[in-house]
Amino acid sequence: MEGVGSAASPGESCNKESERQLRLRLCVLNETLNTERDYVGTLRFLQSAFLHRIRQNAIDKAENCISEENVKSLIQIKAWLLGLLEP
Repeated sequence: MEGVGSAASPGESCNKESERQLRLRLCVLNETLNTERDYVGTLRFLQSAFLHRIRQNAIDKAENCISEENVKSLIQIKAWLLGLLEP
């Protein structure tokens, strides 16, 4: 009588697999959220620490404007998306 008492019923097996899948999904969602937080933080740092240097060294005003507007747009979009992801 090998395995008697150790075999899970099909329902138990299905529940364990469902729980495992939920844990994996939660891990993926947490990693996505943490990555977005880090990215928004990095963009804000870029904006505060480096944009003034870009302004000083920009070849022309158009180049400066494009850089500044791109970073501002990225921050706005990513912060908005992060707000949707956070509980």
